Amino acid sequence: MFDLPASTFVDRIIPKAKFYERTHVSTTIRDEFTYIIGRITWRHKLSESTLNIPETASVHEIQIFHIELKQKAIPQKALTIIDKSIPYPILFILTHQQDTCYVIQHKIDARRRYYKTDWNQLPSISFTGTTLESIYQRIITGFILVDEDLGQANDQSFDNIIAINAEREQLQKEIAVLENKIRSERQFSKKVALNTELQQKKHKLNQLT
Repeated sequence: MFDLPASTFVDRIIPKAKFYERTHVSTTIRDEFTYIIGRITWRHKLSESTLNIPETASVHEIQIFHIELKQKAIPQKALTIIDKSIPYPILFILTHQQDTCYVIQHKIDARRRYYKTDWNQLPSISFTGTTLESIYQRIITGFILVDEDLGQANDQSFDNIIAINAEREQLQKEIAVLENKIRSERQFSKKVALNTELQQKKHKLNQLT
């Protein structure tokens, strides 16, 4: 699925039960493995031995898993269990018939947040870098700057890109809340005040974008 060296190719099917049989998981999570996930294949292993690129204390390897889905849905809870089971970053490729989605967790971040694309949207993924950690950062950057030229991110630090994206997402949530309040507010004066706040947040969002 990616133009990676043959040395990185694994192509090994991993039994789904491997991720939950030894740990107590809820019925909801088990149902995701059973009814949403069809087959899990370990496609690639990016490591110092397979890419001849040095690891770091934070990133020793990067895995690429292909998950075939029975339903067109993101099995978020199951992905979290898989990520907890494997200490290395995992780039997930989810497919359902002709549709594809990409998901990755930022494991170095204490919040361990996920980034994902829309269905059939290809992130601007680059597997180039001086270390495995820099490759990992460029992969995540590709999810944030999807459909954009990764070259424009060269002047910004990775931490800055993450921080700006988090602020942008927070503003988007606040804007949605304000828009709902404006629709339900009956008093004209309050509506005006809310709309002023809304325009300020939209302006700030435009600046970040």
